[in-house]
Amino acid sequence: MTGHKSKHAAASPRFIAQRIAWMLACFPNGGPSTIPSAEIYARALIEAVIEHDPSPAVLEAACRHIVRTSIFFPTIAEVLRAVREQERLMEG
Repeated sequence: MTGHKSKHAAASPRFIAQRIAWMLACFPNGGPSTIPSAEIYARALIEAVIEHDPSPAVLEAACRHIVRTSIFFPTIAEVLRAVREQERLMEG
């Protein structure tokens, strides 16, 4: 099942992985290194975002929003919620 289809081109899996890695690195006190299954979490998060199929601009805005507003390390659900919210804002 794919996510919301934007009128914009979808982000490539490589771009998604890079942006997710950047976002996760921005949480030094609660990032992947503190989660026992960090590799599994990161892979599941990347796969969930790829499945949602956001545009590069939407993903970039969602990652930046999470970094600016989250106190704790984000769950997959929180990341997908941020992606959906950015889609809504960008598509009006």
